[in-house]
Amino acid sequence: MIHNKETSRRVMAVLLLMVCISACSLDAAGLAPAGQKVEMRPRILFVHSESTYWGWGRLDKIDKQYHKKLTDAGYWGELCHYDELSEEKLSDYNVVALIHPIVNCGQSPFTDKVNRMITKFTAAGGGLLIMPGSNEYTYPEFHKHVNSFLKLLGAEIYNERIEDKEHLKTIHRFSDFKYCWTKNVKPHPVTEGLAKIWYPLSEYDHWVRTFPMKVDDNWRIIIRGEKTACSYQFEPLGRGKKIAGVYTSEPPLLAVRNFRAGRIVLFTTDARYFITDGYHNLYAKGFILEAGGFRLLTNIYDWLAEPSLAGGKAGVTAENIEAIKHEMAQAELARKNPDKTSW
Repeated sequence: MIHNKETSRRVMAVLLLMVCISACSLDAAGLAPAGQKVEMRPRILFVHSESTYWGWGRLDKIDKQYHKKLTDAGYWGELCHYDELSEEKLSDYNVVALIHPIVNCGQSPFTDKVNRMITKFTAAGGGLLIMPGSNEYTYPEFHKHVNSFLKLLGAEIYNERIEDKEHLKTIHRFSDFKYCWTKNVKPHPVTEGLAKIWYPLSEYDHWVRTFPMKVDDNWRIIIRGEKTACSYQFEPLGRGKKIAGVYTSEPPLLAVRNFRAGRIVLFTTDARYFITDGYHNLYAKGFILEAGGFRLLTNIYDWLAEPSLAGGKAGVTAENIEAIKHEMAQAELARKNPDKTSW
């Protein structure tokens, strides 16, 4: 009898321990308990030009499928025009991505005010991604406008088109859309898990989709084209002349640097193939994104956001994502219908 009571006590103790373990794993709301680290992803602001149309393309949006995939992975991205930037707005984000810096010919979005706000945000611990995009909208001033900002950071893009016939893939969509790949990738958190990187070329050879760059010693070049990749001066191509550019081999495509308390990534390619139109049929329904481009971008966001998140600025968690969505929906409603924000 004593043996049975002792056995019963032991069984009850084991059951009680199992219940305690379960209770410690999740609280009543199914959340991590106090003291346990909550995974946090960055909140990203994509800055673009206002309502720019060109043929089939619209730039002032995030591709719906890309945005859903980004949100499902725990990130949150929103759009903003260059002329809507303010220090107060920037303060809500861990990462700012400058994409499609296009206004009109003769105009640049990189005003002194914008430049000051962006550099101040980054110097204070923010993350900055620069993806200048295609030059087809405001040629021939495009690279000059971009460089007016990049030179403040010790970088510039060359008005040259990259070519690599040995690492070329053509996908026919209305026209022959050209892509190159490279394995000339250095180890870094940005390239973690990626052995091959794809980047777009122009479908007509009339424009530049991916630019070669020049950076000073504050930068580290992480991704280059292959040895068979080279660059050609862009303007002579329009006159039927092919004149060698700066790079006869291995043009740099992506570089990183620290900027005081913050970080910067310069990826000199067209954001349409990644962010604004990545899953469009013309861009092979997400070819670049599904071939590693999505992983590359999330690696970039995570690396850029590290100083901001470590410094205490809130990011995105499973607990606050719905509140962020509601906040953004209210802000959009207020913008469209100023008198109906209580709907």
